[in-house]
Amino acid sequence: MSRHERKGKKHQKQVGVMYSYGPHFLKAVESAANNFPDATITALVPTNYPAERLTSYGAQIRCCVPEPGAARSVGAVIRTLCAVRRGKYDVFVVLFPSVKLRVLAAASGAARRYCFGLDNNLAELKGNPMRILCEQVARRIKGQLLYWKIWMHIRLTPISESKEEAGTPEKDAKGKGTANER
Repeated sequence: MSRHERKGKKHQKQVGVMYSYGPHFLKAVESAANNFPDATITALVPTNYPAERLTSYGAQIRCCVPEPGAARSVGAVIRTLCAVRRGKYDVFVVLFPSVKLRVLAAASGAARRYCFGLDNNLAELKGNPMRILCEQVARRIKGQLLYWKIWMHIRLTPISESKEEAGTPEKDAKGKGTANER
C-alpha cells in the first residue's frame, strides 16, 4: 500500500523521461506510454524542443534540461536536479547508462529507474549513487596510474645504440647488406 493510498487519495503513477541527445528519445516516450498505460508521462526536454512531436503520446512537457551542447555549470545541474525531484516521479527513464545519468536517476527519488536502450528495451538501473560515483573515481584513478606508468616507462627507458651499428647500413638476413649496396 503506497503512502497516497494510506491517506485515502488515489495516486496516478508519474513517469519521467529525461531527454538526452540521441536517436531514440521519442521511442522512449512511446515505450513509457505503452509500458505504463495508466501513468502520467512527463517528458523532461530543453526549451527549444518541438512540443508537437510529443503530443501524439499524450506526454506532458517540462522544460528543465539544458540545451544540447551548452556549457554545464554547477547551477544548471542543481536546477535540473531540483526540477526532476519536484516532479516526484514513481518511474524515471534515462536514455543512456552513463554515470551522470545513473546518478541523476538515483537522485530523482523515483522508486524504479530504467535505461531505455538503443535496442528499444527498458533495463532497470540498480545501485546506490555513492557506489556508482566511487566506482567511477576508482576507474579514473586506475587509468591515471596506468597512464603515468606508461609515460615514465617511455621517458626513463634508455635507448642505447652501439657505436658500430650507428653509421653502417642495415644487413639483410643473409648478411649481404641492403639492396642499394649490391
